[in-house]
Amino acid sequence: MTGTHPQRDRGPAVVAALIVVATFAWGLCFYGLGFYMLKFQSQRGWSLSASSNLIFLFYLTALPAAFVVSKTLARRGPQPVVAFGAISVGVAVVALSHVHRAWVAVPVYLLLSAGWSCISVNTISTVTLAWYPNGQRQLALAFVGCSFGGIILVPLMSELESQLGFTTALTILAVVEIVIVGTLALFVLRDPPQVRNALVEGPTDVIAWHLRRHPDFWILTATLGLGILVQGGFLMHQMTLLAESLSEPTAARIVGVATLAALLGRMGPVIIGPRIRPARVGIFYLLIQATALLLLSVLPHNTLWLTFTSCLYGLGVGVLITMPPLLTQATFPTVPFTAAYPVVNLSWQICLALGAPLVAFGRNRLESYGTVIFVLGVVLLVTIGFAVINDRRVGTTRCPLGDENPAPNSEGLCSRDG
Repeated sequence: MTGTHPQRDRGPAVVAALIVVATFAWGLCFYGLGFYMLKFQSQRGWSLSASSNLIFLFYLTALPAAFVVSKTLARRGPQPVVAFGAISVGVAVVALSHVHRAWVAVPVYLLLSAGWSCISVNTISTVTLAWYPNGQRQLALAFVGCSFGGIILVPLMSELESQLGFTTALTILAVVEIVIVGTLALFVLRDPPQVRNALVEGPTDVIAWHLRRHPDFWILTATLGLGILVQGGFLMHQMTLLAESLSEPTAARIVGVATLAALLGRMGPVIIGPRIRPARVGIFYLLIQATALLLLSVLPHNTLWLTFTSCLYGLGVGVLITMPPLLTQATFPTVPFTAAYPVVNLSWQICLALGAPLVAFGRNRLESYGTVIFVLGVVLLVTIGFAVINDRRVGTTRCPLGDENPAPNSEGLCSRDG
């Protein structure tokens, strides 16, 4: 990206626009995937494995797309990226409503994934941190839209589908998404903010792939990867799990209430701001999620307990989405964000892609979600261990995490004490 530094008074408008973008991105893509999977099984007769494999393909496609998105953001700004994402998601959602065979859905999911990559974590994080370099609070606020997507769009999809049918419901939502997100891209995100990246600022000798040789990279990716593997697997199957014991409308309402809990959980980082290191905030919420999954695996599957455990788990959903960019920035403060984040995001996306098919495999083999959910809870306990290690290592960095620009070593990385 090139151009003058943006005026600060436009920053709040940009964050507000990103909230809306995130609402549609998570509502029609992230949470929508679970809704589509349920409908494809009940209305199209697809197997659980076939539906889960499409989700795997969706997230796998996002891997190379993340690098393309980062380079385009750096060179051309957010306007073309978000506009392309708005159109791609809208067209894909309309196409999904007309798909009747699983193999026909493959190119549709590829298009949906391309659109998702343009209007999700990478873009929202890059743009927000460009306006607010130390913007833990602003980034958490921008990601509030993720919760709105689950609170508003999932129940709305379910209601429209029951009243108007699957095709009409998705067509209406797709048109609304294209109009609103496209308008924001053209008129609010039109001025590309200055981004500290390898093409504009920062040490020219930094090569992002050097991060792979640094132990902090593997500790960070283990933390983020295991956490998102569990979250992706659980959330993609949440509607199906709930619908085994409850009606579909009740399951959709519980997802909406759980997403409201996620919205409340997101307020933690907004209130805390930079006073507590991101890793410590993440550890707290991971512990809540682990507790929720372990309880869910042993408690009766009635409306009361399913609502309670879903909401308890939901408290940490939003924070786990906010943590990757913040932990990347904190762990590698001297590496340009648009160079470092795609590399970290690579492992994060791989684990996210594996979550749904792994849960489906366990569910098919064991013929029950109970043991699978228990294993997911244990994995989160392991994740907490990696998060503690990351927090200790980031806490002993010799490089400041503020606005100063410390001298990096030969790989553009901070050195560590100890």
